[in-house]
Amino acid sequence: MPGKEALSEYMDYATVHGVGRLKNSPFKVLKLIWIFALTASFGMISWQVIELYIKYSEQPISTSREIKTPKVTKFPLITICNTNPLQYFSFPGDSYLELVIKEMSSKYEINPDMFNGTEDFYEYNYTAFDSSNTSSIDNDVLFYSAEKFKTKMALLDFETLIEYSQPMNEFILICNFAGSKCTENAWDIKRSFDYGLCYEFYPDYQMCTDPMIQSGCGNVASAGQQYGLEMLLNVDQEQSIPFVTSSTGVLVIPSHEYHDHVETNQGIFVPTGFEANVALRKTSTHRVPGKNVERLRCNASAEVSYEECLKDYQDIHILEVCGCLHHFYETGMLNASIPPEKLVDPNTGDIPCFTDAHQNCVRETLAQFVLKTPESFDNCLPSCEKDSIDKRLMLLNWPNEFFTPILRRIVKSKLPQYDLESLNRDKIRDNMLLLRVYLDTLSYEHVKEEYSYGIVNFVSDIGGQLGLWAGFSILSVLEVIELVLLVFALRKRQNETREREATSVTQVQPIENNTDASVKDKPYF
Repeated sequence: MPGKEALSEYMDYATVHGVGRLKNSPFKVLKLIWIFALTASFGMISWQVIELYIKYSEQPISTSREIKTPKVTKFPLITICNTNPLQYFSFPGDSYLELVIKEMSSKYEINPDMFNGTEDFYEYNYTAFDSSNTSSIDNDVLFYSAEKFKTKMALLDFETLIEYSQPMNEFILICNFAGSKCTENAWDIKRSFDYGLCYEFYPDYQMCTDPMIQSGCGNVASAGQQYGLEMLLNVDQEQSIPFVTSSTGVLVIPSHEYHDHVETNQGIFVPTGFEANVALRKTSTHRVPGKNVERLRCNASAEVSYEECLKDYQDIHILEVCGCLHHFYETGMLNASIPPEKLVDPNTGDIPCFTDAHQNCVRETLAQFVLKTPESFDNCLPSCEKDSIDKRLMLLNWPNEFFTPILRRIVKSKLPQYDLESLNRDKIRDNMLLLRVYLDTLSYEHVKEEYSYGIVNFVSDIGGQLGLWAGFSILSVLEVIELVLLVFALRKRQNETREREATSVTQVQPIENNTDASVKDKPYF
């Protein structure tokens, strides 16, 4: 048989280990041993290839870290928010903001007139106050009143919000960047649900008049305090809102990207009465989304940040459950002449969350996110390319005694209406802070993810297993291909030979059949 002959010939020259020994072994026992060895080897190869395929299909990821030091780096955007969202004495007594204060005063049996004077509440005589018997205090005192006030504050149109807020020139008394005075164009006003107005510093517009045309805007070639942002801030604690503002300080939010809303979760709180040094260090991350996974690890084409995406889906979910828009001011449809109950977005028909029922619904809905988030939130993924900022806060006792005369000159120049007679050490520490935000170093850490087991690794490992267990190589594959082609060629030749033999016939002379002739007249054969 041609196939058997071809296989016998192949076993003589095959480079696969053991095949030649299987044919040429003189004893049956040795042949059985080689059959067992070859079967076990190819069994191990099959098992290893399956394991390698499983590993390849899982697409494992490796992470590498590298410290890079560029010649210049981008100085981040810096957002500053006063933890006191509004000035208490700025909004009128009959506004719905004041109604929240009166409601809380009645609930906790605290006379709101206490907050209308100039008393020092640390030195206040609480004898009569403490003699009252009240049992209405509950856990909501730390949350409910502030959230209700913020819900009402979100109904203020932008012009009214500016009117009720602390003026920027009274909040930021002095501002320098890299030793130069901050320009007005370098600042922008942003609105926050929690903190009212916040101020964002753009180094691009500080260093260039038109960053859209000019190149290199916002880049710095040196790190350290003298090449950063320095500000003297006045939070004006006397204007704190009762039941709402429980702490004094500012929120500092550095960011490498512009965001439509204030990302308060990315910031760091700084108290008054200190020289606060906020050292920043960049970390660049390159992630991979993953393959053959139930949920992608990141979004390679994300247009908004992960936090901004979650906020948008939160608003959508609250709108579906509560029937109102939590951040209605983002629609731009607020109007001081229209009461909240008549506000509506003409494009979508959405209304703001303004009633107590709305607020309770929003509160309960947000509380459910602690245990489980809606499936729609799965659409939010962090960007695969992201620059994050590590923040390190260092506090020094401030001000020094010998800095007090200079500080009085500054206050007299920037706040002419301020009563300098009351400007003592406690007053300064309660209301002011010196803030420095700067790059700790130009170097940054680059974290890179990549697939650690690709098609090249897969093929190489298969080749390694074939070589280990059977001495198999590419040449061995060619030998097998040659064997297959040879068997087909021999079979084809054999079939053609059989067809020719079947179609060939022996030519025989025909016998004439004459029944009338006698036997003796018939030819004899």
